[in-house]
Amino acid sequence: MIVDWIYNHPTWMWGKILMWGATALACLGLAVFHPFVDHRVRRAHNDLAGYSIQIISVVYAVLMAFIAVATWGSFSAAGGIVQEEAGYMGNLYRDTKGFPTRSATRCGRP
Repeated sequence: MIVDWIYNHPTWMWGKILMWGATALACLGLAVFHPFVDHRVRRAHNDLAGYSIQIISVVYAVLMAFIAVATWGSFSAAGGIVQEEAGYMGNLYRDTKGFPTRSATRCGRP
């Protein structure tokens, strides 16, 4: 089956195949349709494409900023959890000092 064949090959290979395939398809399309379109029509479309690309770029930058802020918040929350767990382990170690040696080793003290 084709799905098994796809999943049995490495991801980097499929990435390269898709990248080169999309590039080749775009170049082929440009080579085929370039002679049929007048340069005045292309110039008008290039101006419109420039504005569209600017809008898409700004939206992409804002989304990336939101992702960066959310990731930073997640790392900060994880750091707080680690600090809290370390405090619990320190408290457990100090609480077992008064136990006999056999009980203390089961509760966390070496």
